[in-house]
Amino acid sequence: MAPIRLQGKEGEKITVRRYGAHVTSFVVKGREALFVSERAVFQPPKAIRGGVPICFPQFSDLGSVPQSHGFARNATWKLVKMQGDRAILSLKHEDVQEWQEAYPHQWEVVLEVSVGKERGKMCMKVRVTNRGEENMPFTFAFHTYLRVDACCARVENLKGLEYWDNTKNRETKVDQENHISPYSEVDRVYLNAPDNIRVVENSTGREIIVRKRNLPSVVVWNPWQKKAVALPDMGDLEYRGMICVEPAIVEPIQLKPGETWEAEQSVEIRMFEPGKAPAL
Repeated sequence: MAPIRLQGKEGEKITVRRYGAHVTSFVVKGREALFVSERAVFQPPKAIRGGVPICFPQFSDLGSVPQSHGFARNATWKLVKMQGDRAILSLKHEDVQEWQEAYPHQWEVVLEVSVGKERGKMCMKVRVTNRGEENMPFTFAFHTYLRVDACCARVENLKGLEYWDNTKNRETKVDQENHISPYSEVDRVYLNAPDNIRVVENSTGREIIVRKRNLPSVVVWNPWQKKAVALPDMGDLEYRGMICVEPAIVEPIQLKPGETWEAEQSVEIRMFEPGKAPAL
């Protein structure tokens, strides 16, 4: 199945796959912004390791589905519309009948991926509609993998916020750090995070701004060496070249019959003089 390729006016390039409605590449000025493992599998039943997996109808194990992050990232979506700089894909409950027992609801998810109006920006908008006659619970995340030098990158704008530490069985903590630069496994769910999160590579003069709307939480994840080695679809040392910054909603939504829930994220790449990162 051929990938969907989008292109912006400034030469930005986005690659989307119908399998999982999965964005697997975002190139700005010839440089890849998203991490995808060299060992990633691009066919069912395995989810693609990297890019932007769509976690629905649950993030992690926060739901009734007996598969982490739900099933949307393992399903083949329908291409509804495509033009030069945008694509719209959809997934309905009848497309994944094998999950009907685990998630007995009638629904439709529509995802729009586009090159942003601003230079170096990718936008992703999701719309979930309850087509059934009962309330529909779900959680959701854009599981965004960024291609960065993990040891040198800084994840900013999270100091003072409460988070779940998933390396400590979801122990609740408060972030006391000015920024996150992984030197060991990081797996944190910031429950109420600001809508702008910045990842800075000061030495190369690049910043990545992850913006979100209607997604209260942000997950920051890097498996580090021990867990990376245990992942069959990730190279032993690839953890050095990535960090996940994932806009999410982890408190279940109860979507009423006929209602629609919408959310979005954008990923913007900016360049600056090395060593002189601008204010967020």
